[in-house]
Amino acid sequence: MSGAQQVMADFFSKDSIVHTMSCLLSCIAPYHSDPMTHLVVTLCREPLRLALTDRGLAPVRSDPSVVMPYSQMSKAQLATVQDVMKTWRMSATYGSTTQMGGGACVYELPSRCGQTFVDAVLVLYSVTLLMRSCPSSDLVTSKMLSNVVLQRILSSVVLPREVIAQAEHMLRAGPPAVAEKPGI
Repeated sequence: MSGAQQVMADFFSKDSIVHTMSCLLSCIAPYHSDPMTHLVVTLCREPLRLALTDRGLAPVRSDPSVVMPYSQMSKAQLATVQDVMKTWRMSATYGSTTQMGGGACVYELPSRCGQTFVDAVLVLYSVTLLMRSCPSSDLVTSKMLSNVVLQRILSSVVLPREVIAQAEHMLRAGPPAVAEKPGI
């Protein structure tokens, strides 16, 4: 299993996507006017990039400010990161660079296996679940808010109607089991 496939299984599967998206959204750079739309559109457009910085996992090549901190990863996610780093060391399938401001970034070199995309159904499911779990106010309900954000997303990226229908079906089926607590 490649590093990207390992990360996909432990960070972006049905069992872990809500936790991962919540962490990514809570740590996204403050200069994004609409961080949720930005994150969803970026994950739907770009393949997963396996890059580890001094702060955490940076899965988006075009925006290194989208980071899941090591401190918020579950024990399974931390174990995956360690396994990926061991594999990189043994096979020399990584590169490194310095970032603006002096940070370091180690990334998986592109493989012949092709690109790995995060499942758009799971991305929509997770952000909609996160939005709908927020308390409603007198002015707006959480469902109304999630519908507005969904419209913004769909005006920025082309997704088949089936993707939206599958995400809505998952929402109706109920929330996933409680995720494991962070490992640190």
